[in-house]
Formats: sequence, structure tokens, C-alpha cells
Amino acid sequence: MVSDLSYNLIVLAGDRGANDPLAGALGVPRKGLLPLLKRPMLSYVLEAGQKAKNIHQIYVVANDVDSIKAGLPSNVSSDQAFQFIEGANSPVQTVQKVLQDIEMPALLVTADNPLLTSETLDDFIEESSSLDGDLAVGFAAKSDVLRDFPDAKRTFIKLGVEGYTGTNMFALKNDNVFHVLGFWRGIEQQRKKALKLVWAFGFWNLIKVLLGFTNLEKAMQDASRVLRAKVQAIVVKDTALSMDVDKVADIAPVERVLAERHQKGR
Repeated sequence: MVSDLSYNLIVLAGDRGANDPLAGALGVPRKGLLPLLKRPMLSYVLEAGQKAKNIHQIYVVANDVDSIKAGLPSNVSSDQAFQFIEGANSPVQTVQKVLQDIEMPALLVTADNPLLTSETLDDFIEESSSLDGDLAVGFAAKSDVLRDFPDAKRTFIKLGVEGYTGTNMFALKNDNVFHVLGFWRGIEQQRKKALKLVWAFGFWNLIKVLLGFTNLEKAMQDASRVLRAKVQAIVVKDTALSMDVDKVADIAPVERVLAERHQKGR
């Protein structure tokens, strides 16, 4: 039985295989195996999950599990702490498939977020557990991100006086998240296009965003009505979570943070 402060962790490690631009450019078979300081990117995420005190079981989901396991160190690929599951045709379909077989609450993260730490996982779970919603979504504030990473090139949506970007962290708390996944499945091809995503939530909600008539809390309330599930935002303290690795240009700043952490013994 998973308790309120013990979440299952789902790590999405899928990609476009040989057609994935990041994997192809660097000659690795899967994006999650991209070497960062000579370690597969996915291994940093798995290490964070294994060290977190509030994680129950870790599920690694990919569209070619065998190649993922073959590219990880043998002590990781054979570790009973990790269950490897073959994914479906898209990220949303994959999450729907996994949630049919595991217990919630669950925390969803991605393999391209190697700056994730065990402390951040635990903090997110603790804050999510204190909320009464169905789904908690992680955001980073623009002012915080640019303070810590002045050269960061991220997509921010302005809500009130602040801009926000996603962190690829989602706390899935109960079966109402299936309403959210059904909606998301219809728009997931637009997930990198901020205004098209907002448009999917309705014309007037888009107008409120464009004219600055809403803030993060009100935007979550509007989204909840559309999604038929109570969605709440968690603004993370660790702005490094906004620095996922989607393109070759993302590698250098992420490796710089990893190297600094190594020097500090983190």
C-alpha cells in the first residue's frame, strides 16, 4: 500500500528512436543514454529516485526497454529497485498504460531531467501531499530561473506579473487524473507550443492569459474546470529542474551544473 508520503515514481525514458535528433546527433541508440560527464543521462534520474526517502517503487518506461537496459551500468539495469516497462505509442498512452497496473499516488518525471535531486523529489511529494487536489504540476518562476541561469532559453507563459515554465514533474494522486490524460491525449502534439496549449483550454482562457488578466492560481482553477479534475501548481525552489536536455545546446549548461555538484560532493 502506497502511503500519502510514499509515491511510486514513473520515469518516462521514451524517444523517437533512430529519428530522435538528440540521440542521432550524438551517436547513442536512445535519448536517455546520452552521456553527460560520461554517465547515461537516465542514470542521474534513477539515482535521485533511489535516494529519495518518499519514493516507494521506481518504474522506468521506454519504447525499447532492452536497449535502455543494455546501455545502463549492469548494477543499475539489474537492480530490483527498478522495474522496466515497455511503453505505448505516445507519452500520454504510455502513462495511461502504466497507471492501469500500479498504485497511485505516483510522481511522473522524465529521463531528460538529469538535474533532478532526491531532495527535490521529497520536497515535491511533501508539498503535493499537503494539497487536496487530484494533480499537482511543477513550475519554475521566470525570475528565479533567469537569476540562476541568465542565459537560459526556455518558453515562459506570463500569468499575472510572473512568467512560468514547466519542470516535467507531475504528482498523479487519484483516478481523476484519467480525465486529464484523456484531454492531454488530444493535444499532446502541441505540447511544445505554449499558446496552442493555452488555446486548447478555451478562447476566454486564452484571452485572459494574453491580456494578463489571470495569475497562476486562477489559471489552475480555469484548467481544473476544463479537465474535470482539481489541478494545482507547485512552484519549485530548485530552478535547475527547468533545465531539461532537449537539444545539443542544452548539454553544456547541464554538465556545468553536474560538475559543480560533483565538486561540492552532492
